[in-house]
Amino acid sequence: MEQDTSWDRQPEWLSKVDSKPASSGAAGCPAQPVALNASAAVAQAADSGRLTLGLRAEQEWNRGAWKSFGTAPRLTVDYNSVPEAPGRQQVEILDCPPSPAELVLYTPAPVLRATLSDVDGDVMDAEFEWWAGGSRVGGAVATKIPDGSAAQVTVPRGVFAHESVFSWRVWAKDRTATGAWSGWCGVLVDAEPPRVAPLVSPLKRYEFGVRPG
Repeated sequence: MEQDTSWDRQPEWLSKVDSKPASSGAAGCPAQPVALNASAAVAQAADSGRLTLGLRAEQEWNRGAWKSFGTAPRLTVDYNSVPEAPGRQQVEILDCPPSPAELVLYTPAPVLRATLSDVDGDVMDAEFEWWAGGSRVGGAVATKIPDGSAAQVTVPRGVFAHESVFSWRVWAKDRTATGAWSGWCGVLVDAEPPRVAPLVSPLKRYEFGVRPG
């Protein structure tokens, strides 16, 4: 706040951040702390680099609504880092290859895994989703995953037929923020064994020698 700010020389009030009804301090009502949510203003200040907050009664002209605030207001910031995009994606025990390569999968109910990471060390949830033919087919959520651990879900049996192709991705969420999506992992489902047994021919023995001229 500028040094020359005073009651008669106030800065422009740009927007209301929060408000709360309070009767503390009136006759028969002892003074009490008032907590206001300044999250939106702090987030804006993080982008612009500057923050000026002010406190006032909603109706300054009303003698019955007049308020006197203490001279030591406090702004408390609980900073939270956004979880990182999940890493080391796996299907069963196989690492996903770089896109657009595909894994060949031999199970109709695959287990999908990804490692979660958060610099604050928070416990996270992981939201998986799988797509086929350009549309979202389904998804699942794994909860309470510690930082550095793998989250996993199982695609329900029967969702993808033999020789179908699908792709999946995942993101991590902590108590207040959602991170970026992981990359795509493509999978080709091969859930049926060969229908015809291989043919085995009798082994023939050949001998090589030198014929007389």
